[in-house]
Amino acid sequence: MGYLIFLGLCGGCITIGALAGLWYFSTGHETHSRNDAVMMVGICAAFVLLGAYNLALIFRYKVILGPDAITTQGALRSRTLTRADIAGYRILPTQYVKTLVVLPRSADQKKLKIALLLKEDLAFHGWFESLPDLDAREIAESREKLVVDPDLGFSSEDRLAQIKRASVVAKTLSGISAVAGLWGYFVPRPYIPLISVLAALPLIALILLLRTRNLYQVEGRKTDARPSLAIPLIAPSLVLALRALLDFNLLEWKPIATVTILVAVLLTFAIAASDSSLRKRPAMVILFSLFTVAYGYGIAVQADVLPDRNSPQLFHGTVTDKHESTGKTTTYHLELSPWGPQSGPNEVTVQYDLYRNVAAGESVCLWVYPGMLHAQWYQVTTCLR
Repeated sequence: MGYLIFLGLCGGCITIGALAGLWYFSTGHETHSRNDAVMMVGICAAFVLLGAYNLALIFRYKVILGPDAITTQGALRSRTLTRADIAGYRILPTQYVKTLVVLPRSADQKKLKIALLLKEDLAFHGWFESLPDLDAREIAESREKLVVDPDLGFSSEDRLAQIKRASVVAKTLSGISAVAGLWGYFVPRPYIPLISVLAALPLIALILLLRTRNLYQVEGRKTDARPSLAIPLIAPSLVLALRALLDFNLLEWKPIATVTILVAVLLTFAIAASDSSLRKRPAMVILFSLFTVAYGYGIAVQADVLPDRNSPQLFHGTVTDKHESTGKTTTYHLELSPWGPQSGPNEVTVQYDLYRNVAAGESVCLWVYPGMLHAQWYQVTTCLR
């Protein structure tokens, strides 16, 4: 009932709003040409169809369980899979609505996906009880492989003890990574110790992966019995990249890009080499390469800026405008006239105190540093009056 009310309201609001938009734009409001009107009417028509489809899906969606078949009825069509043709089922733990996937024996048949929007009862669970639970089967097979893996110890007791220790280590690292990530995201102080912790966590996880191959996993798959190091690899990398973007202004990118690519390639190869199951899924390797790029970029910028104790050059720029960008975090921007290496108007991100204390028409001081990786960067401050 909760899903019915929520999705019904969403579908209704989308449909009503889109219909209002159809009338509004088709009668010439806010459009300056025929092409503008056609484009806006087309967009509204697409949202009308989306809202109508959503409403039809809500009121028509049902799952019919027969003695020897299962049928799903959607907004526009229905699909049936006989019990004899079912190889098993698994649950996809999606964020809001779990999906039950019924897999056929034949590759010629399509999977049957059931969004668990419906209230499940004993009859529903009883219908699937005698079918193979592929998730449970896979995790049992994964546990068996760990217990008999000779690289983990001479006896099953030694292997089980090592698996238990690995689980404790993975949970501890994940907890530290989550706390450090939130700390770095919201209140990055003290800065250098925090950045050092964020930089170290993925490397610690990678060392564990390389020293004990196939004892840990990096994907966080629930059907894999191995402890996961996904959070220590991913969360600190993203926060490092975010801090580099928000906290520093760069004038040159080539040295940073070079270091970023080098670090990302090395880390991606190391992660793939440490987990044989990951190498069988190239798409996941590509996905992890995005996180290694984030780590490489964060490390490159921090290494260029934080140790830089060289004498800076001083330039002056005039504030032409300023504005805030709001979202999950608020950032503050000054628009400046040409100054020093910047031959045209440019925008800089600054701290709130500076943003608050300068107004359009006033000058700010820009201190340009050479950078430890030879990527010039600069700080913006108020000028002494």
